[in-house]
Amino acid sequence: MKHVLKIQLLLFCLLAFTVANAQEYAKHRVKKGKAKTEQEAAEQPEPQKAVVTDSVAKEIPVDDEFEKLMRRGAKEVSTRKYLDAIATFNKAMEYNRETARVLRCRGEAFYSSKDYLSAIKDYTEAIELGTDYPGEVYYSRAMCKAKLTEPDYEGACIDFKKAKELGFTIEGRDVISLYCN
Repeated sequence: MKHVLKIQLLLFCLLAFTVANAQEYAKHRVKKGKAKTEQEAAEQPEPQKAVVTDSVAKEIPVDDEFEKLMRRGAKEVSTRKYLDAIATFNKAMEYNRETARVLRCRGEAFYSSKDYLSAIKDYTEAIELGTDYPGEVYYSRAMCKAKLTEPDYEGACIDFKKAKELGFTIEGRDVISLYCN
């Protein structure tokens, strides 16, 4: 009986010690990386800023609300929450910044949700505004045209050829031979 009490007391002490350390660990969590001293923090340069040139040049922090919305929208697309992604990209559109990028991303969300007409509209506008990835956008617009209820194979063929002309290719897929006569 004495041994059982000793074992129970030992287990209780171990459990109490473990819980105490677990709570202490949670109180003193440090972000990844080495903790900085006050001197190191003072020597660290200010965060980078991106410069937007409009009629008035102004500095905008790189990690601003617009970028957060864009990242959140991309995550929602990757987790198949397409309607949430579209709403997020609509909020990002209100910033009237990098509109072609927002349209390209929102077009992807429309495409994934099988709203091909809306995707085609966004991709077309992104092309007109001068997207950073024109080949990809032409390819995506062509895929939408090919998947419509009444497919536009002629328009898809033109877009596939333009995407290829711009250097966009998908290894192992010759879409031109599939959709063009």
